Amino acid sequence: MGHSVPSCPQDGYRIADAGWSDLASVASLEADVFPEPASLTLWRNHWSQRNTHLLVVRRAEQVAAFFGFEIHGPVAHVLGNATRPQDRQRGLATMLLRVGASRARNAGAQWFLGEVRASNHVQRKLLQGLGWRVIGRCPHFFGNGEDADIVWFLLP
Repeated sequence: MGHSVPSCPQDGYRIADAGWSDLASVASLEADVFPEPASLTLWRNHWSQRNTHLLVVRRAEQVAAFFGFEIHGPVAHVLGNATRPQDRQRGLATMLLRVGASRARNAGAQWFLGEVRASNHVQRKLLQGLGWRVIGRCPHFFGNGEDADIVWFLLP
């Protein structure tokens, strides 16, 4: 990782590359907001890969939000994106997605591709507002049988 990212001074929030010590917080945040969260072991595996980018927003030293993706040639595949409920409505997810888009483009990606639970209306609305498109639906994608909307974003 090691790339510089802008700070987010509003309300004491700061964006940074995730470090090893942030991974437990990322896994915990996922467990708080998703019905089938990625494990700490999986986040550690992702983080250790050279093609993975994991950004966090901290307030004080606590992780308030994160956005992770991995680069595969022209594709930046989304691994996860979440904000703690008490830190929502502050533009943190939007900022992470914009910084992530710049990072992905600089790493050679041409578009983002991801999966969003069909029931996650808030995430789909956020992505749509930033220019992402739903390009299809994958039935029974998640372990609990829920469908996934496949989302796509052409990097500027």
